[in-house]
Amino acid sequence: MGFLQQLLPDPNQLRLDSGSLDTAEQSFTLTVTSVQREAHCPVCQAGSSRIHSRYQRTLQDLPCMNYRVRLLMQVRKFFCSNSNCQRRIFTERFSQLTEPWARRTSRLAQHLIAIGLALGGKAGVRLSQHLSYPVSLNPLLQLLSRLFLPAVVTPKTLGVDDFAFRKGYTYGTVLVDLDQNRPIALLADRKAQTLAQWLQQHPGVEVLSRDRSKEYRQGMTQGAPDALQVADRFHLLKNMTEVLQQVLAMQGKVLKLAQAESIPKVPIELADLENNQQTGHPILKAQQQSEQHRTQRLRTYQLIWQLHFQGSATAQIAQIAGVSSRTVQRYLQSNSFPERQARSDRGRSLVSAYQDYLLQQWNQGHRGMKSLFRDLQQQGYQGSYISLIRYLRRFQQQPDQGDAPVTPAKAGKPLSQRQTLTARRAKF
Repeated sequence: MGFLQQLLPDPNQLRLDSGSLDTAEQSFTLTVTSVQREAHCPVCQAGSSRIHSRYQRTLQDLPCMNYRVRLLMQVRKFFCSNSNCQRRIFTERFSQLTEPWARRTSRLAQHLIAIGLALGGKAGVRLSQHLSYPVSLNPLLQLLSRLFLPAVVTPKTLGVDDFAFRKGYTYGTVLVDLDQNRPIALLADRKAQTLAQWLQQHPGVEVLSRDRSKEYRQGMTQGAPDALQVADRFHLLKNMTEVLQQVLAMQGKVLKLAQAESIPKVPIELADLENNQQTGHPILKAQQQSEQHRTQRLRTYQLIWQLHFQGSATAQIAQIAGVSSRTVQRYLQSNSFPERQARSDRGRSLVSAYQDYLLQQWNQGHRGMKSLFRDLQQQGYQGSYISLIRYLRRFQQQPDQGDAPVTPAKAGKPLSQRQTLTARRAKF
């Protein structure tokens, strides 16, 4: 008991009476009593020893050996000895133990604040629960909201960027001290006047880092005309990759040719080609549809540029061409017709990982769809039965091939070996 007495948050003002251990709930409960002889009124600060009543107060304390610690504290109420004081009855305070009306000790609150400042709300809650700190999201955020913000020291190097209060609707401006790598202020919007006003109120900034925003450039010029405006490395790389992707998007045929040269050629029999043309093979149909769609997009592209040269507005062009305003802007930003990029997930299937097993079973004569589906499920397959049927259609033989076994070349290569070379991939 003497050892536990020294582990109390304030051993000089509290006396340990008893303790109980609950192994089922992994909690340790300590019953303590206040030993203060005199209490001071929180209004007039007058001391008083006249006890009015007693009640029990419950506080959560720091955990001990993965056991949650709870304090059942006997607290007293006193009469105020100052007849001129507005407060007639008050409760004794424990400045080193906890705050008034709080349900946790001050040292537990300090640990939670440190976790919240380091990780934020949801991540802080997950870590606190792992460390046996009973706290949810809102109480943790309330602890952080009560903290006093440190005084803002004007940095020599200031980073300016926007952030979203509500993405797509409301945006603000974040100011970051790049010397210490920490944010120092949040502005309610991203207007030039707001930024200029803050810079005028905090003179001394020598270097301002920003993106290509015209509003930020105007605000920096007005608020700190002597400061050097630079573009940070993140936006430089981002702008470069965006331009490179736009350039590569105009070279769709070149990308397809480069990918075709890297894939081994598979000989195509003339008889197979004639059979495909006569039976209307799905691949040939898809190619014909793709060419028709490209021709229609090319006509739309030429019409948009024709209307643009005539001086039509973007909204009017979009209405005449039957496309969105974003498509009109994208076409006008391209110096040549942008070829459509192939889907990056084309040919992706959950069955591809089990191709070797399916080939073995198929060539051995085990071709029951449902039995193969059950076997794949036992091996961890999480796809659908329809996906398996579509995949096994690749294994079906032509009438003139007889019982020849299916090879991986005929079944098709997995997606990981034949990903489409798009502009997004090529820019890296």
